[in-house]
Amino acid sequence: MVDQEQAKEQYKSFVKGERLTYAERSKIVQFDQKSSAFDKMDMRVSALTELEIFEDLDTTEQIEKWESTRCDEEMINSLVEKEYYQLSSKEKQESCINNQNREEVSLGI
Repeated sequence: MVDQEQAKEQYKSFVKGERLTYAERSKIVQFDQKSSAFDKMDMRVSALTELEIFEDLDTTEQIEKWESTRCDEEMINSLVEKEYYQLSSKEKQESCINNQNREEVSLGI
């Protein structure tokens, strides 16, 4: 079972633009599946606030976006789905680039 701290650490990595493995992404998804709308929002706002304070990232806009949901489950789930899409599309792009690099190496390019 994934706790909020594990999910928050993975979420912070995602926000910083780091590439997440399937297992790391799964921690966020598992947390979301067992959590209420408030807990999903709270974990993200907490992670974004920590990044703003401790890593000097400007996450104000993202925090405001999450807080504006006012714990509305439908709005939160919509934002969560968009994040899942970003995670998967980034992974696909990286996979395509890695495959292209492998082909170039095997062809001696």
